[in-house]
Amino acid sequence: MSDNAKYLSVDIQSQKEGFAHLPIKKVGVRGMVAPICVKRKTDGDYFNTVATFSMYCNLDSSKKGVNMSRNGRTLINSLNQNPIKLDQIYKMTEDLLKAHGSDDMYLKMSFPYIFVDKSPATQIDTYELVNCVVESIINKNNHKVYLEVASNESSCCPCSKNMSSLKNNVSDEQLTLIKSIPDKDLVNKILASGFGAHNQRSEIKIKVELNRDSQDIMWIEDIVKVCKYASSASTKNILKRPDEKMVTELQYLGGYIDDKFVYHEVPGAGPKFCEDIARDAANILNQNYLDKQILDYAVVVENQESIHTTLTAVSIVTPGRNLM
Repeated sequence: MSDNAKYLSVDIQSQKEGFAHLPIKKVGVRGMVAPICVKRKTDGDYFNTVATFSMYCNLDSSKKGVNMSRNGRTLINSLNQNPIKLDQIYKMTEDLLKAHGSDDMYLKMSFPYIFVDKSPATQIDTYELVNCVVESIINKNNHKVYLEVASNESSCCPCSKNMSSLKNNVSDEQLTLIKSIPDKDLVNKILASGFGAHNQRSEIKIKVELNRDSQDIMWIEDIVKVCKYASSASTKNILKRPDEKMVTELQYLGGYIDDKFVYHEVPGAGPKFCEDIARDAANILNQNYLDKQILDYAVVVENQESIHTTLTAVSIVTPGRNLM
């Protein structure tokens, strides 16, 4: 046997002596990049993207180290089988657990996801981006999978609107004069108008624990829909002028005025604090998904304030179970 062969045959991480015998809760790799395919809800097709992986297991006090390459080799073997889907994520984590001979395994997969949406008025196609994270955790035969989606939407400050509204900035005599106009629809439109209100970009993150036993699953698109409905008005990458008009009116009025000057109220739209957005998202999850497609959730809303130098308003809501 050559000296090189002798060197390669020594398995250093399997040694039992010469190190501090202390347990390590998490050891593994992160930042590993690989291509994945994610199934779409809308057309059943697959979206090709690139994911960044983290993989960790625990290490008991009797072992010096783990075989790091097993993470990458197991991951590639799993990805070569089929496009990513829920059952495969479960199996991928179990394969990693077996490869390391551990009773604890953590798999994290972060990736951008792009879907086709429509602008609100002109209905033109627009590509929309959300950032997703899948976490799969096995702890002593207890296996949980979490899906997190982060979507950028918008909010209009209710305080700002109230302070700048026309009806709060005219005298009693002027208000009486406005109300004397025979056309009551016109009166309502005038009183609903104002001198402006400041808006924020709202980052809405929703993390759910998927129900493995459910016949139905919660799709990425389902979570995006919750984010968009909970905001003052949903954002779009492409907006023509009629779309911009509609979005700003949805934010400020909770509805829009069409080309015939008729006002249409849109449920869910309008001025909202970050607390309102978080609660509205939670209400939708409670009514439509909790204890069905999902077992738990957490909603985190960050409003990037537009008139404050560094301030970010944050609101978090959960059903009071395990998350957060």
